[in-house]
Amino acid sequence: MGIDFKLFGITVKSSEERAIKVSQEGDLYIAQNLPPYTLATAAGRGWQAQATSAAAATTTIPTTTVLCTLYNGETGGGKSLVIDSLFANTEAWDAGNYNMFFFWICVHPEQTTPQTADITIKGLRGGDTNYGGKARFDVGATVVNDTWYSRANSERTATGNVSGMANIYHPVEGKIVIPPTCAFSIHVGTNDSNITVKAGISWYEVQLDLA
Repeated sequence: MGIDFKLFGITVKSSEERAIKVSQEGDLYIAQNLPPYTLATAAGRGWQAQATSAAAATTTIPTTTVLCTLYNGETGGGKSLVIDSLFANTEAWDAGNYNMFFFWICVHPEQTTPQTADITIKGLRGGDTNYGGKARFDVGATVVNDTWYSRANSERTATGNVSGMANIYHPVEGKIVIPPTCAFSIHVGTNDSNITVKAGISWYEVQLDLA
């Protein structure tokens, strides 16, 4: 014997009960009212940091020295760092050449030695000027080679002069999570050792079930 159900939702402001509409096949009608991540950003969970000085990109797989490392200084059971995006801008390339660049990434296990806080972390929400979390953004750190992977499609610069500038952006959108006491390093790969870059990371700090 079949059982009929009625679906209702409660509005946030008025606590009014309203019926939830479904299709003839029983599929829910759902419309996204805000862009993705709006509520998480509005709640002050989003942060970012970028190196302030340009450093050389690499023409080989990184081994120990990296452009930047994001370390999660939370203790066990604390918030995780949900990686939102990677980005970098070039400061120089060879005039007359087409240069390619992409990201190398390395997800580190628990760190016995925390990274240093070289760069001030800024909020993705306007007005968030003072960071009070436990993340640290280290530039030029020496890290253990915990296996590197290439990410993002290679971006191609136009032929330009040695002071030209280009940008690479890679949306991660939560596919990488850094639990407490763990770290995440990035480098920029290129076909030309003359390219210098300033790399950065954006992330959200969220209490997650890591079971």
